[in-house]
Amino acid sequence: MKKHNFVIMRYSLLTKEGVEWQIGRQEFDNYKEQLFNASRLAQHEFLFENVTLPSLVNQTIEPTADNFTLLVLTSELLPEKSLKKLEDLLRPYPWAKVISLPPYDTVDNIILDCFTEELKRFNHDLTYSTTRLDDDDGLSVHFIERLNQYVDPQFEGYCVTFPNGFSALYDDRLQKYISIHKHYAPKIALGLSYINTYDSVTKNTGNEIPTIYHNGVHSKVDFVSPTIMDSKYPTFLRTVHSASDSNNANQVKKIKSLPVSKTEDIEEVFPLHAGLFTSSETLSTYLSTPTKVSKKENELKPTQRLENEMKNLKNEISVLYKENENLKDEVKELVKQKKMFKDKYMNIQESRIWRYTKPIREAGITVKRLIRNK
Repeated sequence: MKKHNFVIMRYSLLTKEGVEWQIGRQEFDNYKEQLFNASRLAQHEFLFENVTLPSLVNQTIEPTADNFTLLVLTSELLPEKSLKKLEDLLRPYPWAKVISLPPYDTVDNIILDCFTEELKRFNHDLTYSTTRLDDDDGLSVHFIERLNQYVDPQFEGYCVTFPNGFSALYDDRLQKYISIHKHYAPKIALGLSYINTYDSVTKNTGNEIPTIYHNGVHSKVDFVSPTIMDSKYPTFLRTVHSASDSNNANQVKKIKSLPVSKTEDIEEVFPLHAGLFTSSETLSTYLSTPTKVSKKENELKPTQRLENEMKNLKNEISVLYKENENLKDEVKELVKQKKMFKDKYMNIQESRIWRYTKPIREAGITVKRLIRNK
């Protein structure tokens, strides 16, 4: 039985799960505007081109249309310029497909429909894997090779998690990773995979759960399916930047508390452009707020200690600048909402019912005054 690996990626995919539509059209419009914000799209395009895509192209098992499929699910409302950029990046690779979709369904249903159609093109039986990957993260060059140990009928219905990897803080202005940390994260969504089989005659999957996304919340997949944990080698590179969903103060603080990794550790398994990294010296000394000076640090000359402190301070300022930019965006959104409510209030005041009920309101005010004066 042949093996096939599917990586399923949501690329600025707009769905009704993104916001709660029942509370009004305006909320959906805000969500859409945020998702397709020009600076956010540019950031994701850059990371997809320089981090995510190279990590797939350079797998030790060369991807071909026979053994590998990248399904990039995006919105049909994605700006034309961004869609063209995405299609241009993937055009050289016959194993990559861009699917544009309307925003009127849930993520689970969308993935199920797209994946079912994709399976139908195979006229032979398969043992296959489905893997989660975001458009700003990377997989090690050995990922498919190590995953294929478990792409076997005996593991049908199993999830596979690779908890050993790296999390990296990315500076938007510098377009560089400013701090990379070793990260142990069981059942992390990045690289989480699921094994199943496909019968080309009946067009059915061996297990009723078709993909990794249909195992529910990534942190609880082991409650749904038996789960294999393989931590022997680092397999993921997670990027935290201003336009990522996971970028918040607590998450950044948690990542900074993890052991700092050297550039060389990353370059061995992730085929990224060298320009994406700050120097090894900066990475090794990058600490947000050191609580204790090490013995080694105390042995340094005063000038060396001062230089290290200056480097740490520079990195702190860079992070604060990014947080300040995020705060500016939040303030802009609040001002926008205030104007919206003000406009609605003005429209109410100009309506007929407002004019017709004026005597009742005035009478109510008069009654309140009389009561206070008693």
